[in-house]
Amino acid sequence: MARHLQINNQSKIKKMKKNRIVYRIMVDKLPEDAVLHCIIFNDTPHNRYFEAEFRVLQNSFRKLSISIPEARLTDFQKELRRGGQARLNQHGCPNDIEKWIENKMKEAYGDNLNIQILEIDED
Repeated sequence: MARHLQINNQSKIKKMKKNRIVYRIMVDKLPEDAVLHCIIFNDTPHNRYFEAEFRVLQNSFRKLSISIPEARLTDFQKELRRGGQARLNQHGCPNDIEKWIENKMKEAYGDNLNIQILEIDED
């Protein structure tokens, strides 16, 4: 029985790996910059469920600038800027994932950013 569960878990991991895309994101707003990874999971063949995990690898942005009132901060921005990672879930996959990532970076770091998004080949 234990072996059967192990085989099922391994096949689930392989399936999730097939349905995942990793992006490297570089955000630049002189003199500050950040480098992140965004891992996109799409667990169904019909794009019904979408999950994104952002991880900050390097960051020279101040933790949170005083210019943004605390009451106006989004949960995503708080998690990413303070905790160094954030996870988002939603129904349906965005039509343009890179544009969606760009909008999330603007939400977290503000407007007038230079943003580069590169898909990482895991093979």
